Formats: sequence, C-alpha cells, structure tokens
Amino acid sequence: MTWVHYDNVEKVDIVNVVLPVISGSENVDFNLSEDGMMLIIDFTRPTLIVVPRVLFCRKANSVPMTHPRISAMSAELVKQAISEKAKPTGCIIVRLPVKVQREVGTWEYEGMRMNDTDAILFSFKAFQKRAVIEDANTKVTFK
Repeated sequence: MTWVHYDNVEKVDIVNVVLPVISGSENVDFNLSEDGMMLIIDFTRPTLIVVPRVLFCRKANSVPMTHPRISAMSAELVKQAISEKAKPTGCIIVRLPVKVQREVGTWEYEGMRMNDTDAILFSFKAFQKRAVIEDANTKVTFK
C-alpha cells in the first residue's frame, strides 16, 4: 500500500509504503530506481520452502522422505540448482505514486513483526518541483 502526506514542518510531500514480506525471508535489501518512481525489494526465500526435510517433517505424522511428493520436489530442486546454500531469490517492485528523492537522508524505513507477519514501512521525501521554486529567494538585486 502506498500513500502521500504533506509534512507541515518540513513543507514537503512524503511518500509512504507499507509492504508485507514473506516471513523468514533473508537478506532483504531495497533500492530505488534511477528515475525515483519505483521501490525495488530483493530478498532470499526462507529455508522452509527449499529444504524438503524441513518442509515435510514438521508434523507429528510427517511424510516419509521416500514419498513421491518429496522425491519430485527434491528432483526439481536439483534441476533448478536450488539448495540450502543456493536459495532462490525474489524481487518485489512497487510503483510509487510520485517521484521520490534518492539521496541518503531523504528516506527512512523500519522492519516490523506483528504476530506472524513481517512488514517494512518506508517513508521517502517526494521530489519537490513546486516547493523548491516557491520557497526559494528568486529576487535579483543589483549593487
């Protein structure tokens, strides 16, 4: 979810993004596109979904490791060169409602966990065309 609010103190628009992340994801990293219009979040998928013994042995009546379901998953993991050491990655791209600044100090973020949900809350200063000109001293004086 994205939304924009106006900060009356700094006199700038702030773009906010809250984004749920797959619980257990590792190496979560974000970047902004060069044009400041997209937020890109890269992550490594959790161990649970790439290790059959972890995925299927969590119940009291777990499935034997020789079960066709597990064998087929194991074969697919080998085929795709996926392992505990080479986990697949994922990418989430969020289109922002307005252009944001990319400079350090113009954004902040916070990772949070509530019950079983992981989420990231981002705040970015929007690119301020109007405010920069209106608030600047544009009067020319000659001495």
